[in-house]
Amino acid sequence: MLETKEDILHKFRFHPSNELIQLTQQQLTRLPLLNKFVENKNNFPLLQNDQHEYVLHHPIRYRWFIPLFHSINTQQPHVLFTELSMDENIFDVLQLFDYLCVDLFPSPLLDEPNLRSLNPTDRNRRLVYRPVKNVGEVRTLASQFVLSLSRDEYDLNDFRTIESVFTLISVIFTRRDIFNSKFRYHTYTILDKCVFPLFFKRHPMEVLINIDEDEKIELYDDLQSIPIDFQNAFCRKGTYELFYCGSERAGKSTMIQFLFSRYENGKCEDQYPFYFMDYLWPWLDEAEIMYLYSIEKDSCSNETQSMYYYRPPKQAKIDKCKPRYGPKAQKYR
Repeated sequence: MLETKEDILHKFRFHPSNELIQLTQQQLTRLPLLNKFVENKNNFPLLQNDQHEYVLHHPIRYRWFIPLFHSINTQQPHVLFTELSMDENIFDVLQLFDYLCVDLFPSPLLDEPNLRSLNPTDRNRRLVYRPVKNVGEVRTLASQFVLSLSRDEYDLNDFRTIESVFTLISVIFTRRDIFNSKFRYHTYTILDKCVFPLFFKRHPMEVLINIDEDEKIELYDDLQSIPIDFQNAFCRKGTYELFYCGSERAGKSTMIQFLFSRYENGKCEDQYPFYFMDYLWPWLDEAEIMYLYSIEKDSCSNETQSMYYYRPPKQAKIDKCKPRYGPKAQKYR
């Protein structure tokens, strides 16, 4: 049986730890620098040892590489915080991202009024905020937020932005049931270098009181539901949804499908207003309008969401016995 390119395993040996890992071709494509090593192995024979293993030297250290690799392989940035040992400096790993030519994770689309202006806009897509499904998504948003602070992506000269940033920081350090000790420790390391020096002469060490290296509860299930008392900007994430098709507006079927996609298991997943119904209205007959309205009413029944119901405009009452033309038309009869 012929071995396909995807089945080939490339071996990498770390020096001086002598650790060995094997990567598939698909995994290798996420690591551009290592992929170049493999592609140019004939031009650089010193890259391999006698066992045909690619030898990796500093700054590609095994203890830095593994958390980085797992985070990009799973597309979950919080893995970087929860797997990296507290003996390591997270800034060394962030530099390794650049060295390996790997793009760092994007900034989160937070549903926070003072941070929304930083969210990129797209004229062909609408930014919709939906509730997160589990604590894993909460940790993803939180880790993206902390990484954004390391890149100075927030305007810390603006008072409202500062207030929102510190509110979210306090959430990370107070919710031990969601963010474990490693997550909080590496978060503090980033804040200690990128945020605290701007506001404190002496860094607030009290936030480290609850960080215990020997903490027993280190592994949390990413699929567990969010606690009822956990209400903050990490509970909702922004996603872009297609609203236009190219330079033309979406057709009737596309728009209706967009409406129906908001409902899962008979529940309203977001509070997205029907602002585009004015565009869709001329194409719908009365039965279709009432059907869409009934779905919205049944799915979003509480008072908070009632303000988002779409109500068809009231039709003007027409007296069939009254002449349809005004005095000007009667003048020429």
